[in-house]
Amino acid sequence: MISTSRCRGPATGVALNAVRDVGKVRLGETVLVTGAAGGVGLPAVELAKSAGATVIALTRSPAKASALLEFGADHALVIEDGVDFSKQVRELEPHGVDVVIDTVGSKVFTSSFKSLAHRRALCDDRTACT
Repeated sequence: MISTSRCRGPATGVALNAVRDVGKVRLGETVLVTGAAGGVGLPAVELAKSAGATVIALTRSPAKASALLEFGADHALVIEDGVDFSKQVRELEPHGVDVVIDTVGSKVFTSSFKSLAHRRALCDDRTACT
């Protein structure tokens, strides 16, 4: 059950909408969060974890990766700009993730989509889920 997040402010509401209302994250699912150390990404990590999901967090910074693990991510992957990270994600989840919460946008869309399990949800924090 999603109740609270350590992060407060408007970005937490966006993350809550993505995790609970749009992505409908459930116990036992796997969630990939892009831009996980950002204003929307960090509360999305916390909220997905509190919903009982396994969380894979993406960041470009090794220091931020350590912090993401402390905030509840099960895995924190350090990725480089423009690199297809779907292979790294598929090594952790061979069938793909259940939900992607994309806080980055077009730069990571293709890799995010390739990380998804068949018929699962890709949430863009600016619009909705597909």
